[in-house]
Amino acid sequence: MMTGCRHKISPCLAALVLAWGPGTAVAQDDRSLFDIASAGVTYGPYVRLELGYGNADIGDAYWKPRGATDPQVFFDLNADKTPYGSLSFGFDWMNGFRSDLSIASFGTKSVSGGWSYTSPPTPGPHADIATEVESLTMMANLYYSPLEQMGRNQRFQPYLTAGIGVAQNTMGDWTRSNPASPRPTKTYEGNSQTDAAWTVGIGAAWRVFDYDARPVMLDASLRYFDLGEAKGSSVPKMGSGSSQPREPVQFKVKSTVFTVGLRVPLQRY
Repeated sequence: MMTGCRHKISPCLAALVLAWGPGTAVAQDDRSLFDIASAGVTYGPYVRLELGYGNADIGDAYWKPRGATDPQVFFDLNADKTPYGSLSFGFDWMNGFRSDLSIASFGTKSVSGGWSYTSPPTPGPHADIATEVESLTMMANLYYSPLEQMGRNQRFQPYLTAGIGVAQNTMGDWTRSNPASPRPTKTYEGNSQTDAAWTVGIGAAWRVFDYDARPVMLDASLRYFDLGEAKGSSVPKMGSGSSQPREPVQFKVKSTVFTVGLRVPLQRY
């Protein structure tokens, strides 16, 4: 540190912040570098890695069998919990807001269940369904930390988050089972489709340590994802005959995800 600054630490450090260029937004609202260096923020561009698990919710599941007079059959399907992972690149505006672009995988989950009702109402038994689904997303996310916006630059920062993007839902081969049918089991090919996706959630960040003058943040969140629709193919697999349903099985994919991750700035403080 220069000799003239020895007894004027805060003003001199603030001058250094002004010299940074893109990172000067913090100094403009009267925060000294000492305040910044002890805060729960990430100073401009950052990278974030998350791991966790998702509790899937499969809804609005149905198919239409091949017969013109067959009813539309609805299903009550359940799915396994699956691992979740994401990689994000973002920017902390240091005024309570940050944003990032994330790529995430929801893993492969087994989905299965029996029929629940038909339209029009028709006596059963009707088919059960079993398949697997994997979802990949690309989303733009926005985060809001109210304490940071109020100037409370503490190491703990709760936040709200929301995001929009796209999801690719890939359904594996799917099987319909009905002991009352002349062919009790039929398996059809899988399919992949892209749909709109969105998320909302809450979280909190803790500054746990510094690495090379970069504050490493431990980030935990609970988020709800609507991943759009997954839909199978109508093409039967070998050994399943040649008949095709009027509409293959399809359903909405949603998930509640808990994650823990690390957020590291790309800029030193």
